[in-house]
Amino acid sequence: MEIQYGKPSSRGVRFVELARPRVFPVASPAWVATYKHVSEPADLLLLPLIHEESTDQWRAWLIAAGVNPPERLAGPRLWHAPLAIEAATRGQGIALANELIVREELAAGELVEVMRTAVALEPYVFATRADRWNQPHIARFRRWLVQNFDGATSTPKAPTKTASKVRVPG
Repeated sequence: MEIQYGKPSSRGVRFVELARPRVFPVASPAWVATYKHVSEPADLLLLPLIHEESTDQWRAWLIAAGVNPPERLAGPRLWHAPLAIEAATRGQGIALANELIVREELAAGELVEVMRTAVALEPYVFATRADRWNQPHIARFRRWLVQNFDGATSTPKAPTKTASKVRVPG
């Protein structure tokens, strides 16, 4: 079993979409205060974009936001979303994020949304081998996950217990 960002490309895998959150540019409050002129997605092309493993996610986001990106997007590649988010928190540029991964940073004021957009890219999915899809423990867990994600807002419902004590109903 796996929860992943993006649909699986492997044959013999079944999956169900859990959420397709809105993706948006984030930066530190100090960074945003310095670059007050940024208001449109095209404005981002001249600024330090923080990338994960490649520039693909920024490229897809820019296209979805109506911007034709240049052949080469500048900015550091930090390989993982948590590193990109940390760099943005430290004022090193703009990262792409969604509420599922930066909810706490937004609430604490460590990050702010650079501009409000309606771009959604890949979904988060629950995936498993097709031949195991209906095994009782996998089916139970899958049902629990689907029930605990609110499809309208694409964010998980607030837990009623602490994460360490959450029990998947049997």
